[in-house]
Amino acid sequence: MKKNILVISNDFPYPPNHGGRVDIFERIRAMNNLGHKVYLISTVRSYPNKSEIIFMDNYVYRSFFLSRKTGILPIFSLLPYQVSSRNNIYSLNNIISEVSDISFDICIIEGHYCLSIFYKLKNRLVINKSYLRVHNDEATYFSQLSKSEKNLLKKVFYKIESIKFYLYEKKIFSKKEIDALLHISSDELTKYEKKYKINLFLPASINIDDIVLYSIKEKKKVLFVGSLFMPNNIEGLFWYLDEVHSNVLNKFPDYKFIIAGNTKDINVMSLKKKLNEYTSIDFHESPSDLELSKLYYDCSLFINPMLSGAGVKLKTINAIKNGLPVVSTSTGNEGTGLLSSESILISDDPYSFSNNILNLLTNEHERALLTNNAQKFILDKYDLNKNLKKIL
Repeated sequence: MKKNILVISNDFPYPPNHGGRVDIFERIRAMNNLGHKVYLISTVRSYPNKSEIIFMDNYVYRSFFLSRKTGILPIFSLLPYQVSSRNNIYSLNNIISEVSDISFDICIIEGHYCLSIFYKLKNRLVINKSYLRVHNDEATYFSQLSKSEKNLLKKVFYKIESIKFYLYEKKIFSKKEIDALLHISSDELTKYEKKYKINLFLPASINIDDIVLYSIKEKKKVLFVGSLFMPNNIEGLFWYLDEVHSNVLNKFPDYKFIIAGNTKDINVMSLKKKLNEYTSIDFHESPSDLELSKLYYDCSLFINPMLSGAGVKLKTINAIKNGLPVVSTSTGNEGTGLLSSESILISDDPYSFSNNILNLLTNEHERALLTNNAQKFILDKYDLNKNLKKIL
């Protein structure tokens, strides 16, 4: 039976150029391909360009935009800033008037940021079943960001946001009005079973149809891809540069470290200046999908050196999908389900992290084995159409 599905998104999901967007975009595309009518509400600071909206219209029946509040007033709300800045009643009323005659079989709330919007819609629309997509344990996520952040004002802001999310979640969950929580992280699912009645594991939404099989690589190139506006990614990147990079370079003078990532809203010149203090580095600022594909193809392995964070680190899954073996910290592998030594190499100290890289760079068989095992796991556990049957 074809269904009317309402998706309340914390962002416009196209282009899918970071983990959260990828998860939302691929799920919408899959639901559309299954024949369901998807109505999308995107909360945005600024409107996407026309070509992006037109592309997204291929996968949604109707698309609406809710403008986020600007200025500092939302910061002083008792609600988390990520929630209060999306409480735009004027925009929401306009959307409600457009869909008031529709009965929605399912509403998917894409993260805690959109919960307040859902409750306002629930009181005025027909919504038969509702799911909260848990992208992160937000209280933990912002607490970890606070620890990673160097700027004092941002550090305090993240800490306050963490406390607000802890209190907000407790209040929301006491209502027990959401039918189930859909966890992207298997680790967080276990944690949330103590907090809420029904929890389901819905792995990250990735397109496994275009998975890139492992291929032999001769170059000693190591790749890191991450959103460089996120302090936990920067923290992990410079931990690697300070603690591991020189160890690999001393062993292999022809080794090169490739860094790529989204640099929106950051001082790129300052980042470049810091990176210039290290040798044997190539930096690719906000690469296109095509450029990123070429980087995956050109490198021998991927690293995820994150020291803090919450949820699933989709950079790990995307690297495997693109045919690379992964060396990661424990944090970088959280929630993926990948088994250490079988599908991924895990190490949390510089010495063993360096050794794992050195061993893989000299062992073609081990690189192939790790990648093939990891891709078999992804093909089995991350089959989106099969996983969507749990909720549709």
